[in-house]
Amino acid sequence: MIRMYTSSTPKDFIIPPTKIKPRTYPADKSPYTVSAPDTGKKVYVYPSILTDEELATLSSGTRAIMMKNKRLKMMFKEPEMASTLRDIVLPHLPPGFSFTEVITISYCNDPIPIHIDTQDPCPFDYKVLIYLNQAPENTGGTIFYTEDEKEFFTTPNHAGSIIVFDAMLKHASQPFPKEFMKLTLGIRATN
Repeated sequence: MIRMYTSSTPKDFIIPPTKIKPRTYPADKSPYTVSAPDTGKKVYVYPSILTDEELATLSSGTRAIMMKNKRLKMMFKEPEMASTLRDIVLPHLPPGFSFTEVITISYCNDPIPIHIDTQDPCPFDYKVLIYLNQAPENTGGTIFYTEDEKEFFTTPNHAGSIIVFDAMLKHASQPFPKEFMKLTLGIRATN
């Protein structure tokens, strides 16, 4: 059973729409897509898409919510936070995506084992995962697996990067040093 938390979005979490700027990508940071070899399910990768201001706002807002609830992993409904994420991320996704109001937060130093995200409390097609802090080189990303649990792709964990993946893809945290606390923010999307 999933425990849902309530949240009142910290005022400093909201990014006014006038501050959200269109993105241009350097050649080495262009978005790309990877498909699972057995099912064709997609992983969209957006390297370093957030501005420094957006990253700082999302990071501090996420930490404030965790401190208020005294939890390191949580799931909750938050319309204002979902709206902010929608304004930042949605323009970069392929047409047809929309966001739910279900947010997930994880701040931990234990990699999460292979799993598929639960469809509670609402059905969704894709998970949007935002890396809010920089992991040490070649650690802390997300590993994706085929149906028979063969690794086919690992996303790097770069602060400000976003991955969007099919909700039915098996995935796990890439190992990272015990002293590193990985901070991620997720939102569920439909397409």
